[in-house]
Amino acid sequence: LLDGTERTFPALRVLYLRRTVADYPSEGPLWVDFREPVAELTSRDPAAFGDVGGATYFDDEYRDADVEMAIWREYRGASVPEGYEVVELPEQRVATVTHRGGFETINEATATAGSWVAQQGRTRVGPIFNVYVHGPGREPNPDNWVTEVNVPIAA
Repeated sequence: LLDGTERTFPALRVLYLRRTVADYPSEGPLWVDFREPVAELTSRDPAAFGDVGGATYFDDEYRDADVEMAIWREYRGASVPEGYEVVELPEQRVATVTHRGGFETINEATATAGSWVAQQGRTRVGPIFNVYVHGPGREPNPDNWVTEVNVPIAA
């Protein structure tokens, strides 16, 4: 059973890679591409990255193809690899649903978050984003993955 809650997501400075990819599962290969610059930047400055990482989905509705997304990780460093940006994510009110387990059921958490927003009479004001609390980068067992699905809402 998934429950929605409302909270303030803090402002965050992130290293950001925005792309249009074939489909939602194509997010995985984006993260593979992301690893190399993260490793290089971390080797130069071990404190360059914070713990918060996620993905933002820019399409208003679910799409079967040509999905526009950005993957990101909290970043305190100065240099910006080619093809990446440093973006200031604003503080925002969000409806959050916590999903536990593999990504094959993440759409249920996204649907629950959307339903919660509607039931509360709230208005979505920006793209949905996931925060990977424990994900494949740090935890090989999908049963232990924890993902926060966030829907920005009007304050």
